[in-house]
Amino acid sequence: MSPAPSRRTLLQAAVFTAAAPAIGTALPTPAAAAPLAAAAPAIPVPSAWTVRPFALQDVALGTGLFAEKRQLMLDHARGYDVDRLLQVFRVNAGLATGDAVAPGGWEGLDGEANGNLRGHYTGHFLTMLSQAYASTGDTAYADKIRTVVGALTDVHEALSREPRMLAVPGKFGTGQNNVRGSYQYVDLPKTVLGTGAALTLSAWIRPTHADNWARVADFGNDTTRYLYLAARDAKGLPRFAITTNGPAGEQSLTGTAALPLNQWSHLAVTLGGNTGTLYVNGTAVARNTSMSLDPAALGALADHWLGRSHFASDPVFAGAFDEFNLWSRALTAAEITSLQSRRAPETAAGRGNLASYDFFETTGGTFTDASGRNLHATLRRTWGAPSHPGFLAAAPPTTRPAPNPGADLSLRVDSCCR
Repeated sequence: MSPAPSRRTLLQAAVFTAAAPAIGTALPTPAAAAPLAAAAPAIPVPSAWTVRPFALQDVALGTGLFAEKRQLMLDHARGYDVDRLLQVFRVNAGLATGDAVAPGGWEGLDGEANGNLRGHYTGHFLTMLSQAYASTGDTAYADKIRTVVGALTDVHEALSREPRMLAVPGKFGTGQNNVRGSYQYVDLPKTVLGTGAALTLSAWIRPTHADNWARVADFGNDTTRYLYLAARDAKGLPRFAITTNGPAGEQSLTGTAALPLNQWSHLAVTLGGNTGTLYVNGTAVARNTSMSLDPAALGALADHWLGRSHFASDPVFAGAFDEFNLWSRALTAAEITSLQSRRAPETAAGRGNLASYDFFETTGGTFTDASGRNLHATLRRTWGAPSHPGFLAAAPPTTRPAPNPGADLSLRVDSCCR
């Protein structure tokens, strides 16, 4: 028995079908045909007539409007950067996009026009490429088809397994990049926070998109009992909050200026002795001396996330993380300042004694805790696992009705090319 064809082979066969002739089909006889309008005379059709297949290269257009429009489409197919179409597929799988920008509209991410239809146009483009190759024999179109099919194969493989980190240049060494649209976050062990009366949280981040309420960190049980550090609040400002009674009971610290995009910024929060302080790049930007809540007041919490919020409508953080530390004490202003130019273990502050992640890893999906507690973190997707092994799409299955196996390709290949 020969082995089953690979998904790459099936996709290539589908998009190249346009170059193959169709199966002959007999025309219906007048008796079997649908009735014509009463005013139209009957048109006799010889019963021996059949449809004779022909390939696209057997058809030639003479000089005129149709030939001009055809050439415009051929030029478009040849010149368009297919990495732009593949961007939405790659980000959904947490893969690098090479800075390609999706076309927008249907082919946008969440919050961009009709982004829930992303991936759809890619199939139409494959149709155009296959027809262009079939009618001209120009290998430039075949090369683009191979690029698309190869990329979709990579996306399918990535979606079939747990997410893997995407390492990028960090503030110190490497960092972990969360591509916008990947819905990825870092899951810390349940015991990471502790229940002490003091805390310092420190993180380097490089946001790539101005998403309000995107979390740097969110530790809690639900939308009632939690603490979080957000890169941007409703006004675009960094914000820390802690509560045991939902948003109405939050005790908070809010910055004075938005963090720049595509640049590394350092955020730190200290809690101790009823005083909370928010630092941005080593400078205290907010202080609250009436903070009655601390980790001890929260008690044991179920979830400890980097990049994900307990509020389902909040966006996942888009951007990169580097060096994240947690201490069970409130660092001094001088210690916070020392973290600006050197890694924590090289400063008087030292590594966080609750947790310390360098994000130096470049493969796999686990981040090592260097605090000595061995509370290693795991990269996850907010929507969990694909609906079935054949899943291939430019959006999670959670953005649309539950798909049927084999019917959840979010690209639309026209019938001539399936």
